Amino acid sequence: MVLKRSLFLLLALWLPSAAIGQRTLKVKHAEPLYLDLVRDLGARRGEQEWNMGSTFRHAAAGLTLHPFLEYEWAPVNRLGAEIEVPLYAGVVNPQTEGTGLRLGVHSLKASLQWTVLVRQRGQLSAAMGYTQENYGKQAIEHRPCLVMAKRWGRRFHTLAYTAAITHTLEPHWYGELNLAAYYTSPGRKLMWGTEFYRCFKGAESYTAIRPQVKMALGPRTALGVVYSICPQTAAQQSLFLRLIYEPAPKSRKRSA
Repeated sequence: MVLKRSLFLLLALWLPSAAIGQRTLKVKHAEPLYLDLVRDLGARRGEQEWNMGSTFRHAAAGLTLHPFLEYEWAPVNRLGAEIEVPLYAGVVNPQTEGTGLRLGVHSLKASLQWTVLVRQRGQLSAAMGYTQENYGKQAIEHRPCLVMAKRWGRRFHTLAYTAAITHTLEPHWYGELNLAAYYTSPGRKLMWGTEFYRCFKGAESYTAIRPQVKMALGPRTALGVVYSICPQTAAQQSLFLRLIYEPAPKSRKRSA
């Protein structure tokens, strides 16, 4: 029911711009690497992107990995869609549980994001989105969110992301806030920045600081490296890698 309502709302917001038929305005913002967006703010029809990577965390039971494969695209102007398959992989510690590699599908994610505001004069963009994550056995997570980004001149960027999360197997909702700041080099071949993340979940609330860098490997490929630092416990520290490939936008079909 929540997904149907979100789809209806996004469609209602898109129809006015579709009727106008103008090319969508777009401000180029730096995008977080860890808690990434569904699609660029102000997405244009035909844009697409592939992402793959993993989180690496060392624990007493061995090395834990959380690989993922992700595809995002823009079916129409300002509307971004994304499908993600998070995986679980663990290298077992031979001193505790024998040897071997454990691998499985963690969940399935589907997301939509609609850019509701683009102001070129103020270099400002805003969007609303929704993510549904299915864990199987009627365990479903709903995550509506709001995003706002501001570009300061040619090199500096800031972004704020907030979401309210509900789970079918949990009685209470919780929230999260992600603030990000970045500097991009000329030509956007390098990006340096940090995400400041806060999860509000009662006694389980925690904070994470995620310094990161993004390096261009080619005209359409890039590599992102993130290190997560949790002030509460060293056990939550981890390394995250993201490989990004952005194919050429799909051209629109010419009318006869």
